[in-house]
Amino acid sequence: MWKQIILLMLVISSARGGEKKSVEIINDLGPNIELKYHCKSKNDDLGQRVLSYKGSWYFTFRPNLFGTTLFYCQFSWGQISHWFNIYEDSRDRTRCYDCVWYIRGNGPCALNVTSQQFDLCFPWNS
Repeated sequence: MWKQIILLMLVISSARGGEKKSVEIINDLGPNIELKYHCKSKNDDLGQRVLSYKGSWYFTFRPNLFGTTLFYCQFSWGQISHWFNIYEDSRDRTRCYDCVWYIRGNGPCALNVTSQQFDLCFPWNS
């Protein structure tokens, strides 16, 4: 019976959590504005980094089996600081495999694979 349970878990895992995802962050704040950011999940701290204007950075991961994968980032420039859920399984699992975000002053905008524009914009979480 344990073998059947393990086999079932492996099948579910490969079907639900096996596909590799990437998140790319691009600084679109404007010329001469550096974007400082710190991204994390419940289990991973991806570190603090800095991007110059139009600079980009990406990370890869595999969503968990339970559909609850969440990565969030703290973004700051000048005296301004905000955070945003940069990958939220319920929002992004079927929307993108390579999830590309422009970080703008009024909030992050995701690449819309249909229009090929960064027109899926969201407000900051705070």
